[in-house]
Amino acid sequence: MSSERLDKFLALVSDETSDFEKKVLLRKENKEWIKKSTQIAIKVNSAIKMQSISQKQLAEKLHVSAQYVNKMLKGSENLSLETISKLERALGIQLIEVVGYTSYAYSKPNNSILSTVNAPQITKIIRFTPKDYSNSETPCVNYY
Repeated sequence: MSSERLDKFLALVSDETSDFEKKVLLRKENKEWIKKSTQIAIKVNSAIKMQSISQKQLAEKLHVSAQYVNKMLKGSENLSLETISKLERALGIQLIEVVGYTSYAYSKPNNSILSTVNAPQITKIIRFTPKDYSNSETPCVNYY
């Protein structure tokens, strides 16, 4: 290599070490939440486009800065449950769902309450029937 080429090459090389490896390691360590954050960002971006809302308007609704909204929409922000809930409320969309949670459902024939309890490796239906315990102080609970 000629000294002229070497001088040009050395002029381009920085004395500071690159933080590229550190960024790659950080992305690998946080792969799960980064993926979910990106999916949320895509859904929020779609919602604001469909509703013709600007990032500034969304920031005002959320009481945060426009810069913070920009980070959220890039998928580079680790969002708290509070922030996700605010986004859902502000945009009228659902972003997350709690797995294993089912709210009460009322059956019509005898107006009893049916509740499905789902947990890892546990699934049971609990039936509370008002007429079964009308003469009793404690409800009758049947497990199916």
